[in-house]
Amino acid sequence: MKKKFSILLIFCAFGFWHSAFSQTTDSTIAIMYPLEIPMSVSGTFGELRTNALHAGIDFRTQSKTGFNVYAIDSGYVSRVKIESGGYGRAIYINHKNGLTSVYAHLEALSPAIDSFVKREQYRLMLFQVDLFPAKDSIRVSKGDVIGLSGNSGASTGPHLHFEIREEKEQIPLNFVRKFRFPIEDKEPPVIKSVWIYPLGDSTHVNLNDSVPYTYNLKQQDSIVNPNTPLRVWGKIGFGIDVYDPAKANNNKTGIYSIELMLDSKLIFSQVMDKFAFDQARYVNSLIDYNQFATDYTRINKLFVQPNNKLTIYPVTVSNGIATIKDTLTHQILIVVRDANLNRSALTLYIKGTRNTIAPKPKTMGYKKVLCMKEQVVEGKDIRVLFAENSLYEDLNLFLYTTPYKKGAYYSDLHQVHNKYVPIHQAVRLQIRPKNLPDSLKSKALLALIEKNKIYWCGGSYKGKYIEAYIRTFGQYAVIIDTVAPVIKPLNQGKKSNDYTKEDVIGFEITDDLSGISTYQGFIDGSWALFEYDAKNNYLYYKFDPTRITFGKKHIIDLYISDAKGNQRTYHSEFIK
Repeated sequence: MKKKFSILLIFCAFGFWHSAFSQTTDSTIAIMYPLEIPMSVSGTFGELRTNALHAGIDFRTQSKTGFNVYAIDSGYVSRVKIESGGYGRAIYINHKNGLTSVYAHLEALSPAIDSFVKREQYRLMLFQVDLFPAKDSIRVSKGDVIGLSGNSGASTGPHLHFEIREEKEQIPLNFVRKFRFPIEDKEPPVIKSVWIYPLGDSTHVNLNDSVPYTYNLKQQDSIVNPNTPLRVWGKIGFGIDVYDPAKANNNKTGIYSIELMLDSKLIFSQVMDKFAFDQARYVNSLIDYNQFATDYTRINKLFVQPNNKLTIYPVTVSNGIATIKDTLTHQILIVVRDANLNRSALTLYIKGTRNTIAPKPKTMGYKKVLCMKEQVVEGKDIRVLFAENSLYEDLNLFLYTTPYKKGAYYSDLHQVHNKYVPIHQAVRLQIRPKNLPDSLKSKALLALIEKNKIYWCGGSYKGKYIEAYIRTFGQYAVIIDTVAPVIKPLNQGKKSNDYTKEDVIGFEITDDLSGISTYQGFIDGSWALFEYDAKNNYLYYKFDPTRITFGKKHIIDLYISDAKGNQRTYHSEFIK
């Protein structure tokens, strides 16, 4: 069980700024606010998200959609991406200053952009498209309406996701810092707790060699007495649970920078100025992933694992790990700032205390996997193939097999380590099926089994095995998917086929295992642009008088398939 104690949390409006944290600001570039409503921020640059760092600013839109979205400067539309998840409807504009602005989760596009996109969607017969218009073919001026704010894609509520990127490499920037974008914020960050980790052999924190010690913080608590500091020995690391309060909307957002000092010497710093998208998944190394997998708390670690390749650490002395092998009392100072440089700090004391800790017992049945090397680990009817950089640090991998039971799965049930260790680059998992009829081989896949729930992982035959790529450790088995998706008509008029007063014809499409893979709709024999909102299982067609004739009977045909090729069709007549 984690030990708890309360220490003083010291808040300051502003403080010294270490040179390692300096980012060159550019006040000559003014970033225009892209909405017409008062500014309210719900997400900040570099926030810790699931499997990613947040690449922009989220602006609230009063829990509504349909507000004008403006081009922040003159330029040309360089990209338009439409997808059922992710950013939904997104517009990218290149500007003459070498920057790209990005506007995501839109409800609608401007007429000029929409006309281009629809023309390409009908040409390709696809809803999801990633388009790159010719340079200068769609010009915009500063302040032009380019679309309407929305809730499309993987958005969890109406808002505008906005980014500024370096055009050449498409690197997202913290434009609030770099260009001094004016977001009103006078509140310092809040440090909820600090965590102290024993790291390595012959190490302890408060006489425990494996469990982190936790201080839960209260703003008015008294300071820890320097005469009774926390006892530690060996290599130790620190972490904090921290957020930046947005009191205007009672929201908790991400912070900008962290400094860790040991006896006034800077040993670790983290700054969210910019990062490459291919680095974003390293967030699983930045956080205490074990704690996140336990209760979804994101503890920002102040030390760096061997295979963490994030470029947000200006200073890491010994990877931010403090080595205490004396009997002195040491001061730890942690300083946190938000993008407006509001500052919070906490001080705690540790004392080197030697303690005889029995060596950890050797782990029987575990197999060593090196994080920077390709390796294959084999067990009974299972193979786990690690690519280089699949892990953040070396791992003693545990495999356990529960024998096959008829009627449950088409293989043994294989425990591949546990969910508390993150995977970076996908791992190839191969499981040998058992008693799988030839007629069902094309329907076989691998599934993650967790708390009696089944999660599709994909897969197909590879020699004698079913192979899939996994990003989570856990229990896996071979199952089959032979059930086609379900199609349910929605928003019908009083007569089941009467849509004369409707603007759209919509359907709920669901699949209980491998998921919706393809969807095609035809009206009167011609392909029609059915749009898909994956998070709501909603497939719909907006009646377009340029494509169909109103005031008559029409025929609709839908073809919906899942990832294992099971298809459901729908045929009906309707009046519009």
